[in-house]
Amino acid sequence: MRGLTVRSLAPVGLGLLLGLLAALALAGTLSTLLYETSPFEPAVVVGVALLLALVGAASAWLPARRAAKLDPQVTLREE
Repeated sequence: MRGLTVRSLAPVGLGLLLGLLAALALAGTLSTLLYETSPFEPAVVVGVALLLALVGAASAWLPARRAAKLDPQVTLREE
């Protein structure tokens, strides 16, 4: 199960990295839409990244846990 979870978290990490780079690249454009905050506010950037990482980890872990509970012989016989 650990391998499944680690493999499914790789796209989550890649998405977080690409999203952070895109947000930093578009920070000048976004600064006109923000009120009394900077587009580089560390607490906001880290908070959003952690929230998205937790959602991605949960979406990877729940199906992996469910699949690990199945008996492979029973599953193969049913197909």
